[in-house]
Amino acid sequence: SQFIIPLLALCLGASVAAPAYAARLFTCGFEEFNFIQTVWVAVSASPPTIQTTTVHSGTYAMQVNTTTLQSAQKNLTATVTSGTYFTRQFIRIASFPATAPAVLRIASNAGTDSLRVILDNTGPEFDLVNAIAGTTTDSSYTLSVDTWYRLETKLVISDTVGSMELKLFIDMETTPVETLNNASTDTLPTNIHQWHFGTGI
Repeated sequence: SQFIIPLLALCLGASVAAPAYAARLFTCGFEEFNFIQTVWVAVSASPPTIQTTTVHSGTYAMQVNTTTLQSAQKNLTATVTSGTYFTRQFIRIASFPATAPAVLRIASNAGTDSLRVILDNTGPEFDLVNAIAGTTTDSSYTLSVDTWYRLETKLVISDTVGSMELKLFIDMETTPVETLNNASTDTLPTNIHQWHFGTGI
């Protein structure tokens, strides 16, 4: 079971009077053809593959196996305990896994999870997990193989009134096929610092 992640974007949303805006902190299309010598902090012991066979745009994309822990990690320059963070990633699934691996994990500097997006084989579907509250918001949209999906998450960091949102799009469509929410809840471990992309994480 494999899927391809061709583009990742991590943005920090900062509200101003008008209009609101987001400052882009990180974008990677894997065009550097390298992991930890460029923009990434670390990769898993069994590293992902950068390949050219199946790409969304450009020349390269990251390929991971859903039966193995294969991920790439990006950290903020410093830990944070508040703010709103947006993440976008494109995923194409070659075959569905026998389990339910995470494809995105946002965590503290100690690796304690806040937000997870999992590829649930029972749909198959993408589900939104609040690891702090111990809740999962299930999708009702059935995924297909060999289809580009765009996952956009929004994490509002708070011990009491935080929220998580996952919007699922087909490729570059402007209207999501589904929106999952987990609102007015605890989304904060000790801090937020790490973003993990891949599988089995």
